[in-house]
Amino acid sequence: MSLIASSPAGRRRARLSAGGLLAAAVVAGLAAPAGASTAASAAAAPGAAPAAVHHLHLHAMPAGTVRFGWTRHHRLMVRAHLHGLTPGSAHAVQLTVPGRRSIRFSTLTAASSGHVTATLHSSFAGPLPRGGRLVIRMGRGRGIARSPIARTMRLTSHRGYRLHAVEVSRRGTTTPRGRATISYNASRQTLTVTVHASGLSPGFHAAHIHQGSCFNQGPVLYMLKDLHADAHGRIAHAVRVFTKVTKPIPAHGWYLNIHQGNSNKIATSSGQPTIYFRPLLCSDIKGAPSIFSILKSGDVVTGVRGEAAGNVILTGSAATGNGTQARPFLFRGRLNGSATGAAVSVRTPAFRKVTTATFYGPDTHQYNPASIPAGQVRAVGSYQSSAAPSGVLDQGMIYLGPVSGPGGSWTSIAVPARGAHTTGHRRACPRTRPKCFVMETIAHSTMGNLVVGNYDLNPAIRGGLASGNGFIYNMTRHQWTLLRLGGSQSSKTTLYGIWQNGGEHSVHYTLAGGSSAHGRSARGPQRAFLMNYNERTGAFGKPHYYRFANSLALATHFEGITAVPGGFNMVTLSSAQSSSLAFVPVRHGSFGTARWHPVPVASSPLCPGGCSIITGNAVYGSHIMGLYVQSGSKTPHTYLATVPGR
Repeated sequence: MSLIASSPAGRRRARLSAGGLLAAAVVAGLAAPAGASTAASAAAAPGAAPAAVHHLHLHAMPAGTVRFGWTRHHRLMVRAHLHGLTPGSAHAVQLTVPGRRSIRFSTLTAASSGHVTATLHSSFAGPLPRGGRLVIRMGRGRGIARSPIARTMRLTSHRGYRLHAVEVSRRGTTTPRGRATISYNASRQTLTVTVHASGLSPGFHAAHIHQGSCFNQGPVLYMLKDLHADAHGRIAHAVRVFTKVTKPIPAHGWYLNIHQGNSNKIATSSGQPTIYFRPLLCSDIKGAPSIFSILKSGDVVTGVRGEAAGNVILTGSAATGNGTQARPFLFRGRLNGSATGAAVSVRTPAFRKVTTATFYGPDTHQYNPASIPAGQVRAVGSYQSSAAPSGVLDQGMIYLGPVSGPGGSWTSIAVPARGAHTTGHRRACPRTRPKCFVMETIAHSTMGNLVVGNYDLNPAIRGGLASGNGFIYNMTRHQWTLLRLGGSQSSKTTLYGIWQNGGEHSVHYTLAGGSSAHGRSARGPQRAFLMNYNERTGAFGKPHYYRFANSLALATHFEGITAVPGGFNMVTLSSAQSSSLAFVPVRHGSFGTARWHPVPVASSPLCPGGCSIITGNAVYGSHIMGLYVQSGSKTPHTYLATVPGR
């Protein structure tokens, strides 16, 4: 929960945090389930219940972004984030420049889920050539492998670009487009798929309903009879029906894709994908968010970050026996049913006389391998100690070590009150108030070299505890940057999330939180914001403010952030909606209009008699987690919600 909470005590207990990314799935061999795919349409039986119809927008694949940079030896490199590739495929990457020889980059190799985040290197030492295009090819060899499957627009002075999927045939270069409907009739036990598409190579194309998502491809559930594109590359009203389907379309976990080759070409006899497996069009099959409880009663998740092999690291607090204090925990595992009732690893901070503590945001070797050893985790949070100076409540902390077992280091951090080790010697406490002190330092999230969070001053200071002061702490420089928005350091500004853009050596970050500094004064209602930050120069971009559903919500706050293709997903708390996921597109470093996806925890089976508290705390891809407390109970629980189509 953020500054929307009314009481200082409530705010301290419910400070929540940050986000993460990347889940992996294993592509299994192709296998068709019961029920044949036909080209006939199934009519509903008289008196039958109406079919549940899902309308899909088919997106061209692959999708993603690239960002150019230079190595320490001044060689041009590119950081690529893509999904929708053939699982395990390898691709040649070139920068084609008119009138010049192409610049070759190292090979781009997709994971078994079809997505990739990688830094590609070249031997080119000059400036970024304007007018060229970065091209991702279908493979690494000759023939069809040389065909482009994605490319950027013509390069200008920008470093970041979106990739546009293309299909090359005798008709020229096109971008595939399509739409589909999928419906289930429970009375007839039929599953019906209708497809319209254009921009494809003429001929037959394999198509399937898979388990997983366009971002994390999984095994085939239903094999459609091959779809035929006419001489103009169009598929018009192709209907496929599966019979004897006893289970309805789930709320999430299915996606539809159309491949480049036909069913005889896309896989080897052993079921391994061939070069013709390449997905052309894809859409997640959207339904209502699935919501269920994870971990054990009293364990509250506040942060998440992805790891290798499909695992995630969860951070949070575990309630102690007295119910008023907590201990920080770590959890390594997968976000699925196996997390329900799972035990966490409670850590003991190595500080004197700790009474209560919690972790908020983690970071992993997956994202920052140079500073986080393999198998270890960095986690930030806060603790209280009976040995703290008089009046000091929360102190910040940084942990680096294993998820469980002995070892690990602990560092206590506190915002300097009088300008020591701060950028520009900016003071947290003004000179006019000599008795001022920092009473709370709470670290919310970490990535790269940075930690972000909030600090509060002695309540005797004007604004007091509820002033809202944001900080950035550079762990390598041991330097603090005190955030100033709307002409004030006390503008009800909170920093809850951070994302490092472009890999671990990048100096570019995106910050997420909430602030009242969006108007003429710093005293208005709080709005969520995103803002760019350059670690090297200390420069901030212009904050972009958001209200829930882009309407007149009184207060809105971003609680965590994770990068996804085309932008960012944020878990959101608002006076108008207790929990939601917001997607904000990003183009050339600029933030676009948010798309909002409410998560109805209150009306879910988790709250049969209502819930007294619901929050949104952490985001990982299209998954969000938060706190819920059932009415009449004092025991907190953690829910996991998956938002379809994101």
